[in-house]
Amino acid sequence: MRNISPKISVIVPVYNVEKYLSYCIESILAQTYTNFELLLVDDGSKDQSGYICDEYAKKDGRIKVFHIKNSGVSVARNTGLNEATGMWVCFVDSDDWLDKDYLDGFNYDTSSDLLLQGFKRQYGQEVLKVSFEAEKYTGVRVVEKIVELERKEILIFRPPWAKLFKKKIIDDCCLKFDPAISIGEDFLFVLYYVLHTESVCISSKCGYNYRIISGSLTFKPYSMEKRIWISNEFYKIGSLLSEKYCYPKILEELMRSRVLGCLRNAYRKKCKIDERLSALEFYYKNQSNYGYKWLPMPYRFIRFLCFMSEPVQDKILMKIFFILNKMKKFQISTKR
Repeated sequence: MRNISPKISVIVPVYNVEKYLSYCIESILAQTYTNFELLLVDDGSKDQSGYICDEYAKKDGRIKVFHIKNSGVSVARNTGLNEATGMWVCFVDSDDWLDKDYLDGFNYDTSSDLLLQGFKRQYGQEVLKVSFEAEKYTGVRVVEKIVELERKEILIFRPPWAKLFKKKIIDDCCLKFDPAISIGEDFLFVLYYVLHTESVCISSKCGYNYRIISGSLTFKPYSMEKRIWISNEFYKIGSLLSEKYCYPKILEELMRSRVLGCLRNAYRKKCKIDERLSALEFYYKNQSNYGYKWLPMPYRFIRFLCFMSEPVQDKILMKIFFILNKMKKFQISTKR
């Protein structure tokens, strides 16, 4: 345990998780690092989640509970940010849990703006451990690391958990989660935070347990229109990061993953033909900038169709998609 223990605000958005909530809260209260406040934000739960929060607050003075009208996870997190009093801010999802040395596992470097550690991904009986070598990144090396990990499909920078954020940076830069966005809003928050930071310190520890639940928000499909709109938001932050660090690969990588996400979504089982055409149109508009070498093989064939005249393209694509769906050749999972 270090001599100076800065206060940490642990923010947990809560919504209809009575099955997992107690386990989550208990894991936080059991931390070996004790200088923290726990902010439980009940987002209008319809089950016993709100009651569970209140009962724990009666037992431990570090717990504060806020009951709000159901408005979504972004509003719940923002409520926690408004009430947080710690030097550092930590987010925990209410169906996840922490190892007892999780908060103690960060490399507390006051000169660093973002602290990060690994996690364990839990899906049923399957456990995937994602850990890193301890290292500090400054300047352009921060976005270089983001690009490196994104290309390896190690998506640690996307969620707000497994990180500590400086409350002062969040306040000074008026950073919030965007309630209008329900997919990728956490990654956008992290990227805008990175825009205002100079260094990231990564720990070799791996104390966050991420529980994947079938049917959760992570797996819900979204309309192509919404995905394309969100992609444009990523283009904005990618452009800002690219300009700040003179590193255009960050914009390339963000758009690569967004375009590929739209294409993956286009192969959902019940995706309409016009949505698939929209995805291809979106790719066609971006392919000249981001190429096609990163595309999975099935999409490389689709790429060539993008260069046909629109009337011919539409007719061929509608026929091909119908046949491919029946053959089930290119059904690609949207699971992460």
